[in-house]
Amino acid sequence: MKIAIRQRLTAAKHLQEVFSFVPQSFGLQLDEPLFQTACTKCHLQYLKDKGECLTITPQLHPKLYALCQEVQRTLNYNLPIDFLLYNASYIGGASFYSPQKSQPSIVEIYAGCTHLIDDELKWLIGHEIGHIINHDAELRCLYDIYCDKLKEILSVNTTHTMHLYDLLCELEADRYGLLACGSEEMAMSAMAKSMSGGVVEQFDLPSFLQTNHDLTELYIKEGLCIGEHHPIYPFRVEALHLYANATSDKELQKQLKPIISTIEYFAKHS
Repeated sequence: MKIAIRQRLTAAKHLQEVFSFVPQSFGLQLDEPLFQTACTKCHLQYLKDKGECLTITPQLHPKLYALCQEVQRTLNYNLPIDFLLYNASYIGGASFYSPQKSQPSIVEIYAGCTHLIDDELKWLIGHEIGHIINHDAELRCLYDIYCDKLKEILSVNTTHTMHLYDLLCELEADRYGLLACGSEEMAMSAMAKSMSGGVVEQFDLPSFLQTNHDLTELYIKEGLCIGEHHPIYPFRVEALHLYANATSDKELQKQLKPIISTIEYFAKHS
């Protein structure tokens, strides 16, 4: 998804410049109080999640553990990740980046994901690991920690850029999910179950794609992509389908342009 990657990296670079400026603006260095506060908050979040979730281990969940390790190998990510099972009944997950070498990053898998078969679950795990690989989770971690301070200096344009970044990185994470499961049909089936809470009586890929394509055209016409941090599902379905089937970067960029432009417009005006 080359066009999304370029715009995402533009946003990420801008945010990194903001983060590098913040400590100096308060007379601090990155390795002094503000950064230490960030590390402390991340460590506390890590301990909280570890205490409230069940860690996925080979002893307690041998099949799920093996699946997580397989996805991590497929995506060629070698840094440590703790995979946790979170007590939430809906299909979804979350990822949290750790800035400390002494503790792993976290991928949470919600208990509702038991509705997914293995290849569908690979898409969801790959999506969450994708956020860590692309540093999406890292920037979000820093932004959330520095948020109160940043609000004092962030321009309206930077706030819009952050919103655009949040939305575009989800399209990119979906691509990692596709790479992880290796099947467009399984990725789309996982999305369908996420949209419906796992209630899909019979999945038909052509019908699913056509329905979401029609909805995509409607949302483009309305200039909407909804979602505070995620684009509306039809955009995600359409973008992933284009990525899976485009025959050239030029074709992909052309076909994605209406979606990207709508997301950018929405991020600026919402």
